[in-house]
Amino acid sequence: MKKTIMTIVLALMTSMGCMAQEHVRLGVGAGINMTSPLEKASNFGGKEKKMLPGGEIYGVANIKLGEDGWMAEGRLGLSMNRWKMMSSWIPAPPDKDALSSYYSLSVKLPVMIGYKWGISNSTGLYGLIGPSVNYSPLIEVKYTDNWEDYDVYHWWLGANARVGVEMGGHHRIEAMYSINLTHRVSFEPTTQHTVGLSYGYMF
Repeated sequence: MKKTIMTIVLALMTSMGCMAQEHVRLGVGAGINMTSPLEKASNFGGKEKKMLPGGEIYGVANIKLGEDGWMAEGRLGLSMNRWKMMSSWIPAPPDKDALSSYYSLSVKLPVMIGYKWGISNSTGLYGLIGPSVNYSPLIEVKYTDNWEDYDVYHWWLGANARVGVEMGGHHRIEAMYSINLTHRVSFEPTTQHTVGLSYGYMF
């Protein structure tokens, strides 16, 4: 009896391992991004806002949900975001506008659901959408020449949308859009949005 039970348990573990290998894929990726606040510059006493280049690196866990193309995907990433604004309310020399720059380094954990359309056996288009939990251990604001720590809520929630193409069963080229939903700097809400392009490799 014990031998039979052990045989069944081993058979189940083996089948589960095979299913995991078949339905779970891991990967890595890196890319560039551009960030800007959604609010008008005038809301902050500013004259003009400008997106600055940043970047991200991430790990991927992709789970296949059946045979019809549905999938779930979780990521753990590190993102750098930057933007600046010409500000009229920050002290500056009479012949110059003050420059306010924003810099943040964030750990991001998006959880998304998506669908993959197969073009061939090894190539397909896919889309992903879902929420993310984010933590920013470093957020600084520069007024003219001085960087200052700012009164911020370091934990914040966001939403992500990604579309891409997977080629050869491994290589991914992906475009992304994300927006933070609860991030606040000092007493002013700063709803930032980010667009980006990345390359990923799935093992």
